[in-house]
Amino acid sequence: WALAPWRALGDAKVVYVARNAKDACVSAFFHNRAIPGHEYDGPWDNFVELYLDGRLEHGRWADHVRGWWAARCARPQQICWVTYEELHARPREAVGRIARFLEVDGAATDALVDAAIAGAAFDTMKRQSAARGGGPARKKGGAGHFREGAPPGGWRRHFTVAQSLEFDAALAES
Repeated sequence: WALAPWRALGDAKVVYVARNAKDACVSAFFHNRAIPGHEYDGPWDNFVELYLDGRLEHGRWADHVRGWWAARCARPQQICWVTYEELHARPREAVGRIARFLEVDGAATDALVDAAIAGAAFDTMKRQSAARGGGPARKKGGAGHFREGAPPGGWRRHFTVAQSLEFDAALAES
């Protein structure tokens, strides 16, 4: 939030998508392994520690989300808060809410919502990214920007029970 460039634009509207902290950590792990300049090659256990300590380019997850939530509460007319989980579970409802927030209305609204949902489908975005060269150069064998497209909760395949408990406790303290 503190670094958001749109704040200087006055009445700009922002759609903020929050994500489960553990799923975001797994995503960041693969992201940081694939991007040249980052090329994290350490073990998962150490990455979880780095993530919780905020020693990545985006800082601490809790600080990032807390800042945006406070901004959203102070400026509900400018910031629409949506969760990744909501978009996955109820895309029509979530995208419809975004459309209303952006004041998209009229006879074409349903068609626009349908088009947004179709265009944001994982396979569609991955295919379009590949057609454009797959985004920035990736480390050989890296996952690229569009890795898996799995439903929320994939963190359970990566975290041990002890890591999950430690992660929850660290977030509760922040």
